[in-house]
Amino acid sequence: RVPGIPFVSDSPFNFITIYQLSTAAAVTSDAFKSLATNATAEDLSMGDLPVERDILVQAYPERGTFTERGIDDGPSAAIGGALLHITMVVERSKADELAQWHNEEHIKDVVAVPGVLGGRRFVDASPALGSSTVRFVACYELANVGVANSPDLGPARQTERRAQLEGCYTSHVQVYQQISPERGALVL
Repeated sequence: RVPGIPFVSDSPFNFITIYQLSTAAAVTSDAFKSLATNATAEDLSMGDLPVERDILVQAYPERGTFTERGIDDGPSAAIGGALLHITMVVERSKADELAQWHNEEHIKDVVAVPGVLGGRRFVDASPALGSSTVRFVACYELANVGVANSPDLGPARQTERRAQLEGCYTSHVQVYQQISPERGALVL
């Protein structure tokens, strides 16, 4: 649990690895398929840890990162020492409303908190066929893991638009501290 964020729940997943792809089509390449096809049992299990692999497509902003100054789509977008990772599952009929609230109100509130360097929202690239829900993931770069304890970074402020969404989505919040590389990102 993270002090100051009462809606964080325990999870068996303690690590997250993020690969930034230039396009979702990268996962259909022969090289990627070979990795997936030739994966060993050890690759898939990571010892005693369960492994989930998800492909998410950036939904907002379309490119780059949303910061307090607006959209930064340059190659030097800030990478902090921690990541606030929020999964939201919303009723399909309310997905556009939730996206609009997030893009126009919520992300601005979050990136205004000191130590929040920027944020992005993603949507599941391969939702279950016939699913009545949509899964979004919001990722916020934090200067360090201590930012997660900020009293300003609690549950979303109540607005009229948020009140209209009450009960139509669930969220799961996790905070990760960067361990590798120690700073920044590996770029090949």
